[in-house]
Amino acid sequence: MPSRPLTDRFARVHRSLRISIVDKCDLRCTYCMPEDQHFLKREELMTREEIGTIARVFVERYGITRSS
Repeated sequence: MPSRPLTDRFARVHRSLRISIVDKCDLRCTYCMPEDQHFLKREELMTREEIGTIARVFVERYGITRSS
């Protein structure tokens, strides 16, 4: 049972979570692919275990029921 639903500033409840595994994206959006790109070193990225921990917290605390 979640302690509270995940809501945005417009009070919309969100049930899905999208976690990017790397800092590189191939969609070429302006916010994730600026002209002056600087990518993190591999050792600066989160581990699979850390990503799993964050996902579990969102499920347990906010009631996330699916991923995107």
